[in-house]
Amino acid sequence: MKKNEVPIINETDLDIKFFDDYAVADTNALNSVIDKWKESSKQKTIKKKLKTIF
Repeated sequence: MKKNEVPIINETDLDIKFFDDYAVADTNALNSVIDKWKESSKQKTIKKKLKTIF
């Protein structure tokens, strides 16, 4: 993940529990969603580069 890239995660993709002013999400689920986002981002970059080449 590049420094200026920020994943936007849909709240329905995680089991989030809210407590007063705080929220807690399962670490494994969060890592899984971030890994999927990284792969998707990587594929988009590859497609963009290929489109530029051809």
